Amino acid sequence: MNKLLAALLTILLASPVHAFRFEVGVYSGNGADGRDISTSASFAISAMIIKCNGATHATMKTSSMAADAADDLGGGGGITTNKIQSFGTGTFQVGSSSTTNVSGTDNCFYVAWGADANNDLAVGTYVGDGNDLRDIVISPAFQPGAVILASESDNANVWRVSAMSGEGDFSLRFAASPAAANLIQAFNADGLEIGTDFIVNYATGGTVDYYPLAVKDVTNYTASGTYTAGGSPSDGLAITVGFQPDLVIVKSDTNAGVGVVRTSAMTGDFACPMTNVACNTNFIQSFTATGFTIGTSASVQSAGVKYWWYAIKTPVYAGGGGSTRRAPIIIQ
Repeated sequence: MNKLLAALLTILLASPVHAFRFEVGVYSGNGADGRDISTSASFAISAMIIKCNGATHATMKTSSMAADAADDLGGGGGITTNKIQSFGTGTFQVGSSSTTNVSGTDNCFYVAWGADANNDLAVGTYVGDGNDLRDIVISPAFQPGAVILASESDNANVWRVSAMSGEGDFSLRFAASPAAANLIQAFNADGLEIGTDFIVNYATGGTVDYYPLAVKDVTNYTASGTYTAGGSPSDGLAITVGFQPDLVIVKSDTNAGVGVVRTSAMTGDFACPMTNVACNTNFIQSFTATGFTIGTSASVQSAGVKYWWYAIKTPVYAGGGGSTRRAPIIIQ
């Protein structure tokens, strides 16, 4: 009885983390245009990524993009319509595109972020000007732990995490391409620094709009790091992040494979490339109490290759209308 009482007191006295809103989930596509989908937690969505089972790109939208505009990550062709059409509070709308609403038995998996009062998530926009070492100030201003950068320009998607700070001017794309300099060069106290590459800062032949999603590092709820496969890939290799995640993204720093995403809405040995490759087994295989396991696909494990990962655990929100962490649900 004493142990039970102590456990209950621990739960009651635990202080919920003040962190960005976050949720993962899944829905079955039906091909209908203007389809509204409700989320489990009710918060105003600021950014979203959707990846369906089939050979289509993961698609990202932020609230700073125009209505009915979203960007295919991994080189899908820049800003397009009819994919993620709009956001609301506890709801989002998708078009009839097979990228986000494929009709049939295929499932579509989503990741949604929302801002709170603690200045730990930001979306925005800037126009390329071609200047090197350019500081992009985000609002609210903070030092990001991760940035995903979308663009209206074709093939212009890049991401960087705080674990890359020791690598200098270094960031990654989701496509099968090596790490590169002159993209996202660094994180600053109030945002990010970019180089002159057209992927992040195009300034020739007209203006190009860019759309950063910046997330602050929150202890025990976000983490990033790296691992290097040994001489012989090991199926089921465990990677430690420090908590049981609800989202993991993995990408090599070479062209050994494409970026791969898994969420806790996915079951069994199952994960999704972020390019136009179908979801499958042997990528990110499972989540554990302290991290995740990987298969032997070159996208997650190739002998001697360094891989970068980013992980999020759904925060337990503080009071004032917030919600506690819940298991993802299937929305029909």
